[in-house]
Amino acid sequence: MVSPSNAELIEEMRWQVRKIRDRQAENDALLGKLDTMRSRLTALEVRVSSPDGTVTVVAGAGGIVRGVELADTAVRGTASALAATLNATIRQAVREATERQLELVRGSVGADVDPERVLGPRAKLTGYGLADPEPEPAPAPAPTEEDEEPRSIFEPRRW
Repeated sequence: MVSPSNAELIEEMRWQVRKIRDRQAENDALLGKLDTMRSRLTALEVRVSSPDGTVTVVAGAGGIVRGVELADTAVRGTASALAATLNATIRQAVREATERQLELVRGSVGADVDPERVLGPRAKLTGYGLADPEPEPAPAPAPTEEDEEPRSIFEPRRW
């Protein structure tokens, strides 16, 4: 077996060093992108207001709700109407925040990123997951006089 000469070994070592430096430069560039993405994700904030303007929700990366603001007029309706408005506005804010988070990640590391790996269980809220987004519940019916009366088990029901 012929062993390489010193010149060949030196050239091989130089090639390996160049390869290592190139890889290091690629890694440094990727780390820079990841730091930028981390900063953008930390600063990510989505503000969504209900159609009537009585509820505003602020959500961040991961769909984390950072704040809920209520206008003075929000409490003028029924509790069930306020709850429905709150829930719908929160869902919309979380959906928009997770969509923006996915856009930021894809812009940094590439469009072929699996949404479920980025968003986890929240992927379904943006329509990227396997499950369909939860339908919005129907508003609760307004209470009637009949609902407020105590009922007896002996009283016949009116159909």
